[in-house]
Amino acid sequence: MRASILASAATLLVATQARIVGFYAPNTAAPGSKVRLEIQTENFSQSIEDVAVSFGLSTGDFTLGSLGQLISTKILGADLSNTLENITHIIQIPADATPGPAVIQGAHFSLTGAVYSPLVEVYYANITIGQGNNFPLVQSARIPQVDN
Repeated sequence: MRASILASAATLLVATQARIVGFYAPNTAAPGSKVRLEIQTENFSQSIEDVAVSFGLSTGDFTLGSLGQLISTKILGADLSNTLENITHIIQIPADATPGPAVIQGAHFSLTGAVYSPLVEVYYANITIGQGNNFPLVQSARIPQVDN
């Protein structure tokens, strides 16, 4: 009996290990509008302590890995770490955003492993600043880490 309870508990612990792997954004967003982002999660082999994701918007010239204009931060913490459910976050597109091509970038800060090593990963999604908040959603891509 005790062994089956321990086995069930171990299975539950494994099932709740997940990590953030990007986000989804609408392909078009209007200046001044509120936009729903879906922070994407997936199953992972170890527990991750997610701290926050900060989002920025760039129009015109931009640098991948730099957020541009900071528009929002989603604090995650223990309640939103290691969940297999996507995490909804509402951002507001600046009213003065220039219509045309734009990039939303999200910097995800987490602590990993037994000694909680810090990790920052940046994701980006190409969108259009225009009329309405249109679907389909576009999936972000991870910006590769560059060793200096």
